[in-house]
Amino acid sequence: MSAGHKNSLGFEVNGSQGSIRFDLERLNELEVYFASDPAETSGFRTVMVTELCHPYLSHWWPPGHVIGWESTFVHQYCELLKAIAGDYQPAPSFYDGLKAQEILDAIGQAAAERRWVGLACKAAIDDLHSGREQAFTRAFTVIYFTAPGRGDIL
Repeated sequence: MSAGHKNSLGFEVNGSQGSIRFDLERLNELEVYFASDPAETSGFRTVMVTELCHPYLSHWWPPGHVIGWESTFVHQYCELLKAIAGDYQPAPSFYDGLKAQEILDAIGQAAAERRWVGLACKAAIDDLHSGREQAFTRAFTVIYFTAPGRGDIL
């Protein structure tokens, strides 16, 4: 529990090239930071993910109108049904879910042992996938744990 957060369920991923934060209480926003930004403008920026160029938004309301939690389930079902009808592997796949679970396990291990933990899945992703997964693992190769309300960064 962290006082003041009703349903934050947030996470933050930090890497050598940037960081990204998500907070469920602000479902339609991402906070992003790029290390390559000029010093005079560096810092986190809020990105509203409600523009027509963002995935799925062209099927909903005009830009700037938020969608809700329930809409994410509509998107999941849509992708699954399209994959079944098109006879292709849906994305994310069960393999992607396994890799996400490995990341969560590393977070748990880092919290329990109060130390930095490398991602065991990085080599597997680099070997088996190309594209966005490789870019993600190159940019974010170390997980750390922040205790809510305590400010402990390991």
